[in-house]
Amino acid sequence: MAYITHYSASLIISKLDKDSIPFTNYYTKKIDYLSVKDIKSILAFKLLLENPIEYMDLHRRFKSSSSDNFVHVVDSIKPHSFHKTPDCTFLHANFDSIEMPKRFKDSQKREEFERWLDKNRYLIKQDKIRFEELCRQDFGLSKSEIKYATLSNSGSKKIINYSIEELDGQIEELILKGIENNCSIIAIRNIYKLLEGNDSQLDREGLNKKLKMFYNDIIYPTINLLRQRIQISSNPDLNFEENMLKEAGFAHCSVCYADPKEEIIL
Repeated sequence: MAYITHYSASLIISKLDKDSIPFTNYYTKKIDYLSVKDIKSILAFKLLLENPIEYMDLHRRFKSSSSDNFVHVVDSIKPHSFHKTPDCTFLHANFDSIEMPKRFKDSQKREEFERWLDKNRYLIKQDKIRFEELCRQDFGLSKSEIKYATLSNSGSKKIINYSIEELDGQIEELILKGIENNCSIIAIRNIYKLLEGNDSQLDREGLNKKLKMFYNDIIYPTINLLRQRIQISSNPDLNFEENMLKEAGFAHCSVCYADPKEEIIL
């Protein structure tokens, strides 16, 4: 058995075509502001933790051609690692990166930028001024286009020692906040429709601010709590069979696995 990070688990489920996931219970009640996509993502996480064998069967047959992970941070091009022990230092390390610049999201330059960042990522921590100089020199990025992002404890998301009942209490508070702020799928769709229109009198800044509040203060926290609820009850340590993780594209951690014959990340 081996351990992975919460972020790595998110990467595994991001590569599955969510249409293949059957609808089952994800909470004790329906939550009006979660979209089908949100719910399917939660259910994919639930299946991965509760029945990895069944999940991998779907993963083989219904692999998505693109990732739907909502974290738009530039990832490493190297395989993610799995860990032999829960005490590995890499399992508890933060991951420093930047958000993918908008000009590269759908550009041929994207892969080139990802490779470049893998070589120069260390400068984010050691010398940000030099890092920004190289971004400007090699890719013409302005300072405003460089948005730093740290995946806190990306090595291993610490599970707060809550009971299911306490987590349910927090989820219920968010549901109530959603009701108080008229946050629902219908409301979100209506806002997007308004923003797509040509009404010059429209308060676009206000509507975008409202959407940001919906997602950052209500929707994403709810998803995170639901996933935490699943993790606590199903697989709190994110512990999986090594062969399954290899099939999912992971490699041995160079810190945990000292055997030089093993396939490790240098």
